[in-house]
Amino acid sequence: MWYPVDETGACLRVGPFRDAPYEEIACLNPMLGKTYTMIDFADGVTDAHLKLYSGMLAHPWIPMVACAIYYSAIRFGQAYFSTRPAWNCRNMMAAWNLGLAVFSFWGFMRTAPQLAHNLYYYGFEDTISDNPLSMLGMGSNVHWILCFILSKFGELLDTFFIVVHKKPLMFLHWYHHITVLLFCWFSFIREQPMGIVFCVANYGVHSVMYFYYFLMAAKMKPKWFNPQVSWS
Repeated sequence: MWYPVDETGACLRVGPFRDAPYEEIACLNPMLGKTYTMIDFADGVTDAHLKLYSGMLAHPWIPMVACAIYYSAIRFGQAYFSTRPAWNCRNMMAAWNLGLAVFSFWGFMRTAPQLAHNLYYYGFEDTISDNPLSMLGMGSNVHWILCFILSKFGELLDTFFIVVHKKPLMFLHWYHHITVLLFCWFSFIREQPMGIVFCVANYGVHSVMYFYYFLMAAKMKPKWFNPQVSWS
C-alpha cells in the first residue's frame, strides 16, 4: 500500500489525474533535484501533459492505425526494393541510433530513481500492484514515461534502414515494435503499475543497444566486442 515516506509532507503533491497523491522524486532527493533542468519538468505535470493524456484516453485507435500503416509500409518497401538496388543511408542511420541512445540513456537516468525508490520503500509486490498514479510519481517522472511511450512511434523508423539496405527482416523485429508500442500505450491509459518496471528496463537496454548500433554504422565498433547482432 502506498504511503508518503517523508513524514514532514514537504514533497507530497496531489496529482492532476484523479487527485492521486504522490511524492516528487526530485524533492525527496535534493542532490538529484539539482541536476534537473527545464526539460525535466521538475515542477510537475503541465497542461501539455494533461492534454496528451486526455488525447490518449480519447483516441485508443491511434497506435493500432500506426501499427497497420507500419506493417503495410514494410510490405510495400520490400516489394519496391525487390527489383531495385539498395540505398546507402549509413551516416543517417548512425546519427539516428546515436540520438536514440542518448535519449534512452537520459530517460533511464530520470526514471530509474523512481523505480529504485519504489522497490526500496514499498517492495516488489507493491511496486507492480499498487496505485500507479501514486507509485509512478506523477510529477517529473510522468514526463519521461510519456516521452517513452511516444518514442515507440519513432522507433518504428528502425525498420526503414533494414528495408532500404535490403537486409533480412526478422519476424521478431517488426513483431517486437508493434507489440511494444501497443503495450506501452494501453498499459499507461489502463494504469498498469508494472509499466514503470518495463519503462526503466527498456530505457536501459536501448541505451546500450542503440549505442552499439551507432558504433556498427559508424564503423567504430571495438574488435573485442562482437555479439551476433546485425548492424541494421
